[in-house]
Amino acid sequence: FPILFASMNLGYSDKITALAKNALLSLKGDLQAMVTGVIRDRPLAEKRLALRMALETDKLGSDQKAQVAQFALDVSLHTSASDVAAKRGYQEMRFEAARALADRKWAPAAPLLIEHLDTTIGEFDKGLVDTNHLLDAIGEVGATGTHDAAVRLTQYLVLINSYTEKGKAYDEKVVTTILANLGNLGDKVAFDDLMYTQYLNYPATVKKAARAALDNLKW
Repeated sequence: FPILFASMNLGYSDKITALAKNALLSLKGDLQAMVTGVIRDRPLAEKRLALRMALETDKLGSDQKAQVAQFALDVSLHTSASDVAAKRGYQEMRFEAARALADRKWAPAAPLLIEHLDTTIGEFDKGLVDTNHLLDAIGEVGATGTHDAAVRLTQYLVLINSYTEKGKAYDEKVVTTILANLGNLGDKVAFDDLMYTQYLNYPATVKKAARAALDNLKW
């Protein structure tokens, strides 16, 4: 499996690459375990290719794909890279894995997706990623549907509210995305801070989003 997989990533012709892929997919054994092994042990380029193949193949079920994506997210968050290109590669694998988990609303990945959000916030504040990546990370946490997700997003709202109190601007899309996800989660842990948001110096769109989120809380 590892040799065939490497052959897919060596720049052979499309025909040979396709032959290698077909041969690989015809192998007997646990495909999920073999793909996970590539993500764990092989070079970065092969890790990313393995994740992509796992997500695209019809030989793995939705839960298996989510488990592979969760493993890839773990690897991308916790592997140190010494050069800029490798750091960027692990970052891209992180984004791809997080999207796959959100698409499947995979609750077991909530702790890793929260860590992914924390990392993305740090990158956004340093100007290393754009707003869309941060919005995605917020939504990916929200997609888990967990209490922990509601707690973390409420903490983020508290932080932004503190900025607003001090007259420090923060992206309106970020605030409304947090509010929308808190509303979708419906966890009452957010009640006090959603109430408080309505009394701060936010635009009407933000206050309206806070009100809508409050209306969606479950008691």
